[in-house]
Amino acid sequence: MVHFLWVEDFEGDNFKNYTDSLFGHFVPQNYVPEGHGELKQFLQPYGIFLETHFLDALEFIRDSEKLFKIDFIILDIDLPIAQYEDENNYLPEILARYQNDEQALRKVAGYQLYIELVIELGFPKQRILFCSNHADYLNAILEAFENAKISLPNQPCVKNNEHRIATKADNVFLQEWIQQAQDNAYLSVRRNVIEQCQFLRKITRKGENLQFELFLDENRQLSISDMRIYLEVLESVLPLREHEIPSNKNKRQLYKIFLRTLAHQWDAVTHEKNVADPALLSYFTVMKTLRNWLSHIGDKLDKVDEKLLAFLFIVNMRAMYGEKVDIKLENQLLNLIGQPIDAIDPDHLQRQLYYSYQGVKGLLEKRVVEDKKTTYECFRHYNNKTVSYEFKQKILTRSGKIQHYKDIAALLANYNGQEYKDEYFNFSKALYFTYIHRGMCYLNAKSDNVLLSTWFKQELEKPEAEQDFYIKLARYIYPLCFNIKS
Repeated sequence: MVHFLWVEDFEGDNFKNYTDSLFGHFVPQNYVPEGHGELKQFLQPYGIFLETHFLDALEFIRDSEKLFKIDFIILDIDLPIAQYEDENNYLPEILARYQNDEQALRKVAGYQLYIELVIELGFPKQRILFCSNHADYLNAILEAFENAKISLPNQPCVKNNEHRIATKADNVFLQEWIQQAQDNAYLSVRRNVIEQCQFLRKITRKGENLQFELFLDENRQLSISDMRIYLEVLESVLPLREHEIPSNKNKRQLYKIFLRTLAHQWDAVTHEKNVADPALLSYFTVMKTLRNWLSHIGDKLDKVDEKLLAFLFIVNMRAMYGEKVDIKLENQLLNLIGQPIDAIDPDHLQRQLYYSYQGVKGLLEKRVVEDKKTTYECFRHYNNKTVSYEFKQKILTRSGKIQHYKDIAALLANYNGQEYKDEYFNFSKALYFTYIHRGMCYLNAKSDNVLLSTWFKQELEKPEAEQDFYIKLARYIYPLCFNIKS
C-alpha cells in the first residue's frame, strides 16, 4: 500500500466532502470524522498522512524519517500559516521572501512547499499533485513559477483541452489519479519492504531466537545487530525515484541488487539437516536456489517483475521470522502477486505435477528406486491405479529436490510442449515451480495417505485464515506456474 501526504485546510470545514472527493472508496464512507485531529488519526491506517497548516507540512517534509514514509503528495495552494509556535524558527527566512506578509505567503503556500520538495529535497515532481478550489490564486502561482524560472509542474487534469490545476469538484479525475498511484507495483513493493523491515527491526530483540537460526550450523552465530543491519540495508535498496530506472536493463540491474541483498544471509546456509518442519524446506530450497542462481547464472535474470520480488520477499521473511511477520503487510504483497485460485479439479494438481516433472526425465532416468524401475518409467504409469500412493509420493518428493537451472529449464520447456533449449529458462517461473515442487514432501507429511490433490482441495475449502501458509502462498503462484486463470 503506497502512502500519501495530503496537505489541505478544509475551508468551510468540508471534511467529509473533500475526503470523499479525493479518496472515494479507498476509505470507508460510512464515517468520516468532522475535525482536523480526528480525521488525521482516521486516515493514517489507510496510508494517508494529513497536515492542515503550512508550517506543519513544512516540518513534516523537513523531517527525513517522516518524508521517507511518503510516496505521493497532494497539495492545496492556499493554506493557513501556523497553528502552533514555530519552534524550529523556519518561518522568518521564508516570510522574508514575501516582505513578512503572511497573507501573501498564504496565497502561494502550496507552491512554496512544492519548491521545497522538488528543489531542496529531491522529491519526484511527477508524484506531486496540486488540488485547490482557489482558482482566483492561479495567476499568483503562475507568476511565482515564472519569476523563479521554473516550469509549472505537469498537471494531468484536463478541461476544455487544457491542462489545469484540479479542484475538489474533479472527483472522477482525482480518484483515477489515486487509483493509478495505488496500482504502481514498483512503489507498492518498495513501500511494503520498507514497512515490513521496520516492523521486524522493532521486534528483533536481544536474547530472542530467530527461526532462521534453524538453518545455521551450531558454530555459526547470527547476532541481533547483524539482522538489524541486514534489514536496514534491505529497506534502502529500492529508490523512491522510479523514473531514474526507465529501461528494462536498468530495472533488471536494480532488481538483481535487491535480490542479492535479500539472499545475502543465505550465504552462510549450507544444508537443511537442522530443519524438521517440511514447510521450511520449501523456503530453504527457494532462497538457496535463488542465491546459487544469482551467483552462477545472474545473466539469465530476465522477465523478473514486481510479482517475483513480492513472492521472494514473503518467502524470505517467513523463513527468517515465521509467523512474527506483519500479516497485514504480507497480505498486501500477496494481493500484488495476483488473484489466488479458489478451487481446482480434484485431480488437477496431480496431473499438472506429473506433466511438469516429465521435463526432467533425463535426470530421473539415472535414478533407480526400490522396485528396480526408473523413476521416469514409473511416471509413464503414474495415473495407473495399481501404482501405490506411497510410491507416487516417493517420486514427487525425490523430484522436488531438483535445483540445477538446466533441469528446471527442461521441466519448463517440456511443460510448454517445446524441445529443451537453454534459452527457455525462465528465472521467475522456475522459482515458482521450485516452491510448488519442493513442497511435495511437506504435503506428503501433512496428508497422511490422502491423495495430494484431495488434501489440497480440502485446504482450499477452509477459510483463508485457517489455511496452512504453504497452501495460502501456493494459491497465489499456482496460476503463474501452470498458466491457468485464477
